[in-house]
Amino acid sequence: MKREWRLYSIVVLLLDILSIVLANLLSVWVRFNVGVFPDIAFLGEPSSYYYSIVFIMIPVFVVVSAAFKLYKATLKNEASKEFGKIVGTNLLSALLLVGFTFVFRWGLEYSRWVLFFFVAFNIIFTTIFRNCYRAYMRSHYKKGHYQRRIAVVGINRLAEAYISSVKAYRRWGYRMEGIILTEASDKYTGFMGYKVLGSIDELPELNKEYAFDEIIIALNSDEISLLTKIIKICDLEGIRVKIVPVYYELLNVSTNIEDVDGMSLMVIRDIPLDSFFNRFLKRAFDIAFSSAALLFFSPLLIMVAIGVRMSSPGPIFFKQERVGQNGKTFNMLKFRSMRVQTDEEEQTQWTTQNDPRKTKFGTLIRKTSLDELPQFINVFLGNMSVVGPRPERPYWVEKFKSEIPEYMLRHYVKAGITGWAQVNGWRGDTSIKERIKCDNYYIQNWDLMLDIKICILTLVGAFTDKNAY
Repeated sequence: MKREWRLYSIVVLLLDILSIVLANLLSVWVRFNVGVFPDIAFLGEPSSYYYSIVFIMIPVFVVVSAAFKLYKATLKNEASKEFGKIVGTNLLSALLLVGFTFVFRWGLEYSRWVLFFFVAFNIIFTTIFRNCYRAYMRSHYKKGHYQRRIAVVGINRLAEAYISSVKAYRRWGYRMEGIILTEASDKYTGFMGYKVLGSIDELPELNKEYAFDEIIIALNSDEISLLTKIIKICDLEGIRVKIVPVYYELLNVSTNIEDVDGMSLMVIRDIPLDSFFNRFLKRAFDIAFSSAALLFFSPLLIMVAIGVRMSSPGPIFFKQERVGQNGKTFNMLKFRSMRVQTDEEEQTQWTTQNDPRKTKFGTLIRKTSLDELPQFINVFLGNMSVVGPRPERPYWVEKFKSEIPEYMLRHYVKAGITGWAQVNGWRGDTSIKERIKCDNYYIQNWDLMLDIKICILTLVGAFTDKNAY
């Protein structure tokens, strides 16, 4: 199956390259009407410029697609989600391409119409090619090619969970032959629609009949002593073994296996941002976004700073200790929206809708989220990210970590200016538990497309958020 999945990724990559080439040819033809395969004599400026730039397009689009995990084969059929990633990949790659042509000044400015047609055609071609290939793969498995004959040892909740997955993803080539009992018994004749083939003592004879490729062992904790016996039988018969761990229900997040001098370690909560490439990608996005934001909003920053100074006595910026990645504290910047407070008020009081500590100007900038703009400085300096869980004060972290399960998981990544919880309405004086669920979902499912989506939703809701006070 791993070989099949690697082949799937390679074929999809080649199809994407084909899509880029065809979309480029077609977009130039539509814009300049020189023909898809014009004679070399007619290749003058500006058409030849666009034909040659395809050699820049391919690596840019492929790298961004890889960052969006568009070459990762999965068991789930998520065509709609993939389409969203394809659109996001094309838009981001197009922006990068325009940036390259501007920075390196390759002879001409890139035609907006050529770029528009290219993005449109590439989205269409990529989607069609991928869906056609998936349809071929489904037909491929339906005919029985490369199917894996499997049987499950055990009748319990672990076996039920595994069999449910096999039923849901049959197109990936698993052929469930039946159930094998841990001991001979007439109590069961079937389980979840599959017949009982026999017991583990009968496994050698059963293998002669069914020629198993894999045996899936799903034992209860009181049956673990049988594990060695089953593996020895499978080794003698040349059958591959996979084990559903008895602590399966605890593994509600992604895991990974590390090898330390021959010893296998299971890594619990293996998150996407553990990858160096993903961290680099997110940091590059943060630097680019924060730099652009500080430059773009500089007139507004000056105006708000003047308004804060005039609204009440005290400093323009409000610095507050917050807990960030790995539990380390940092000073988060905001425009001051309240009267100057004592240290105790600042650290232990929660902001409420009609908080008397707020100034009139402070109410305005909090309602419109303008008080958050200085945090782009935090992002640029590296102690925050554009997107991530909102950081809390040490007092509240100590309080919540003993009250809310999995609260401290939010510190696996950098704190953010905005986050999945905020765009889903869990901002301000709202449910902490629901906020943590959103934060942990973000951490476990991070990709660049999700960051871009959250940024867009934040901009859309910046002036309408009823919980921004």
